[in-house]
Parts: sequence; C-alpha cells; structure tokens
Amino acid sequence: EPGVLGRLASTLGKHGVSIQRLVQDEHHHKSHAEIVVLSHATGRVALKSALSEIDQANFVSAPTLWMPLEDPDS
Repeated sequence: EPGVLGRLASTLGKHGVSIQRLVQDEHHHKSHAEIVVLSHATGRVALKSALSEIDQANFVSAPTLWMPLEDPDS
C-alpha cells in the first residue's frame, strides 16, 4: 500500500523516535510486508507511545514486536 512507510516514519518522528535503518521485506502473502526499524537511541516511553499508535493504524496486520539493543560502543 503506497504511503505506509511515510505514515510509519511520521508517527515515529512525532514521538521523537529517529530512524537509523529501515528494511522492508515482502511477506509470502503479497498483500503484506514485514518492516524492521532500527532507531537511534531513544527513551522507552517515547518508543512505546509510538508503537502503540502504530498498532492502531489501519495498515498494521499484526502487533508490533520490539527488542531493545545495546550499543557495543557505549
């Protein structure tokens, strides 16, 4: 669906979450895609707020999954 990445990025930005890397893979069901986002360091509250809003969007077919990562250089 055109515009999904833009809406996803806008929602993350509205909550102060900055995208470091984004990968979109086509799902085996051609009408779905899997999107993986790696963000710059951000607060847990901001991220959870953004994900909660994203989960309510009409383009989401399954709840988001998130995993905190540690920066090996910090």
